[in-house]
Amino acid sequence: MVILTILLSETEVNEGIISSIIMFCITLIGVLLIYYFVSTPKETNKTKESKIINKVIFLVTVIVYFLVSFIWNSWAVSWIIFIIGILVAQVIKLIIVLGGNQNEEK
Repeated sequence: MVILTILLSETEVNEGIISSIIMFCITLIGVLLIYYFVSTPKETNKTKESKIINKVIFLVTVIVYFLVSFIWNSWAVSWIIFIIGILVAQVIKLIIVLGGNQNEEK
């Protein structure tokens, strides 16, 4: 958007037209994001246990993030804790799925 503003400000175009073009671009981005998230299929096979486990994992992740960041004042690198939290959540989700498949085979 900044590049568009700079390019349009260099030309002899009315400020109202520049504002309209920028608002159109912002609206287009919003419409595309909404279309993407509405058109993707939802996961319907999530169990209540996996939802609760995900909520607990991410709550613990946020708490650990704030503790590490405030205690050791390492704000620049502590964002990696969120990646670790996502990794843990996916591993637990995989364990639940594989455990469910083994129970169905018996």
